[in-house]
Amino acid sequence: MELRLGNREVAENRFSKALGIKPSLAAAQAGKVLVAMASGQEETAFERLRLLEKDHPEHVLVRHYLPSLQLKLAEGKLQAARSSKHQERYSEAAELYREALHIAPEAGGLYAEAAEVELLGGEAETAADHAARAIELEPDNGTAHRLYGDALRQTGDLEKADEAYREARALRPDDPALTRLINETEREFRRENLPPEYSEIDDSERVSREELAALLYVRLRAFMENDEAAQSRVIATDIADSWAHEFIR
Repeated sequence: MELRLGNREVAENRFSKALGIKPSLAAAQAGKVLVAMASGQEETAFERLRLLEKDHPEHVLVRHYLPSLQLKLAEGKLQAARSSKHQERYSEAAELYREALHIAPEAGGLYAEAAEVELLGGEAETAADHAARAIELEPDNGTAHRLYGDALRQTGDLEKADEAYREARALRPDDPALTRLINETEREFRRENLPPEYSEIDDSERVSREELAALLYVRLRAFMENDEAAQSRVIATDIADSWAHEFIR
C-alpha cells in the first residue's frame, strides 16, 4: 500500500523487513523490484529481478521484465564501451565491457570484444580469459581464436599462442594475416627457446647432421610429441658434447 501511495522509501524499508524474516518471500522480492523500477533505478531493478528469478523463476515480473531490461542495459553498456574504444579510452571501455558481460554473461561475441579492448589496454591475462570464454561459447568464432593467440603471445605462452592461431586459420584459411602471425610466433619461439646455434642454420652454406637433426625435430615436434615410440629412451654415444644432443636423441 505504501508503494501504491508513492511512499517508495517507506515501502522499501517494509519489504526489506519482510525479507529479513523470510528471505525468499516472493511478494517482498517483487516489491523491491517494483520500488527500484518506480524510482528509475534500472540496474538495481535488474539485479533484484535476478534474485527473484533465482528463487521464483516463473514469477510474472521475471517473465515480463527481465529479458527486455537485460537487453536494454546490455545495449547501453555496449554502446558506451564502443564509444570509449573509438576515443581510445581503453581502460574505461574494458570496464564497460565487463559491466555488459555481468548483465549478459552468455554472449560470446561480447567476450571477444572485451578481449580486444583489454589487449589494447595492456590487460593481456584478462583478455586471454575472456577470449577463452568466447571460444567456449562460440567454438567457430575465428576472431576469438586469433584474440586468444594475441593474448597468449603477449603473456609469453608462445606454444599455446601458435595453437590458437592455427585454430583460427583452420576456420579462416584465406586470411593471410593468420599465416603471418603463425610464422612470427614460430620465429619468436625459436629465438627464445632454442639454442643460438639453431638460429644460425639459415646462414649455413651446408647443413650438418646436427643441424639436420634439429630441423627435423623442431619442424616435426607436434607429431613426435604424440608418438610413444619417439619418446622412448634412446641410447646414443659420442653426442653428449653436441649442442643438438636432445634433438639427435
